[in-house]
Amino acid sequence: MEQRSEHQYMPLAGAATDPAYVPGLLPAPVPAAEKERALDAASLDAPKTRDEDAAQDAVEEARAEGAADARAEGSSVASDDGSAPDDDAAPEADAAVGPSCGMSDHQGSIVADHRGIRLQLGDEKAEFRWDELSAVEYRTPRLTRRFEIAVYTSAPRRFSHDVRAADRAELAAWGDQLDAVLDAYFED
Repeated sequence: MEQRSEHQYMPLAGAATDPAYVPGLLPAPVPAAEKERALDAASLDAPKTRDEDAAQDAVEEARAEGAADARAEGSSVASDDGSAPDDDAAPEADAAVGPSCGMSDHQGSIVADHRGIRLQLGDEKAEFRWDELSAVEYRTPRLTRRFEIAVYTSAPRRFSHDVRAADRAELAAWGDQLDAVLDAYFED
């Protein structure tokens, strides 16, 4: 009887080979029109030898200018490629629309506001819009100062994160603030 010596490997599933498979892990793509405007503005303002930080600053300036122009017109106009304007282009002054909650420690942070929930641990960031979420859980263990949050997406995925508070009073305040944000923006 003849035996085959080839290996039987199962194909790798989504997130193992493509980080874009996990929603919120990678930032939203920037429309081509904004990239061109940012590169044109950067090439006019910056010298020929510029580093990545200067290029990033130029992109952020172009976004801010585009948002200021849209506010000056007084309307929400679609971009040149026909897509709707991006929420990320809105300045932080619009964050006063409703309740917001921010908590951080030396390792990471959790921010919940009108745009959604953002988790950060070191250099890694995950952003979740309210329409992506199916459930949000948080807890404060009894004998620690940790604030633990778990975010569940509409795809059966769970992302958890925790931050350490300076004291128990701050921990209780974080819970009250997150409750207010969830009541305002999260639909059951």
